[in-house]
Amino acid sequence: MIIAVSGLSGSGKTTVANVLAKRLGLKAVTTTLRDLALRMHLSLEEALARRAKLDLDRKLDEFLVNSAKKGNCVVASRLACWLLPDADLKVWLAASPEVRARRIAIREHKIFTKVLEETKKRDARDIETYKRIYGWDISKHDFCFIVNTDALSADEVSEAIIKRATQK
Repeated sequence: MIIAVSGLSGSGKTTVANVLAKRLGLKAVTTTLRDLALRMHLSLEEALARRAKLDLDRKLDEFLVNSAKKGNCVVASRLACWLLPDADLKVWLAASPEVRARRIAIREHKIFTKVLEETKKRDARDIETYKRIYGWDISKHDFCFIVNTDALSADEVSEAIIKRATQK
């Protein structure tokens, strides 16, 4: 089984993928641009500034696709639903910009108002980047099972996904 979990930053992709993987006995594939930047000894900000020149998006996406080919995994990525067209279940985690920014601010120990502004800019930049690179509009995800994570815990989101996955 392969489950693709997509959503914008702070929507809960990594957390939910880890919970799902544990509960279903699957491998969690949760490598992010931040992880790739760390491996390259760059800050996230440096990686974002140099992402096109270094072709970081394609490198990350290639890694995720190759990892998914092994099967029995939950892949978390903004593009997982697009990168894995044959996934058994494609899930989009929706959350308001405010909730996502609050989660990111807590995770990164930053000021909420600044993170909210940065998150909105990053969303727009990411949407444009993926349109340019792949021709995909990640603001349109009607082919995915959509779960709004604003008021749900990771366990509740995972339960909804498991319920959907086992209906097939």
